[in-house]
Amino acid sequence: MLLQPLKSSFATLQRGASRSDGRISIFDNEVYWEPHNKDFGLGPYRLARQDVTSVSRKNIGTPEKPVYTEAFLLRLNNDDIYEFTLCESESWVNLLASNDAE
Repeated sequence: MLLQPLKSSFATLQRGASRSDGRISIFDNEVYWEPHNKDFGLGPYRLARQDVTSVSRKNIGTPEKPVYTEAFLLRLNNDDIYEFTLCESESWVNLLASNDAE
């Protein structure tokens, strides 16, 4: 039986200066990234939700005048940061942040 994701969408992943288009899916216990171009070297990634220490929308403004993009930052307990750009980023942040309260 295949597990159905809680949420899934096409997105762009950025890690440092590298970017890749693909699909992000959120499951009960993990965030899964599947790149369209598997030869490029950015994934696939299986990120355990228990390892997520913070999730936030990307602010390109200042703390006084925030300007949010359709991107969110996912930080893991090893300080790795994954930046995902996709539509309705706020709903993704809310879904991932709900795991922090458990």
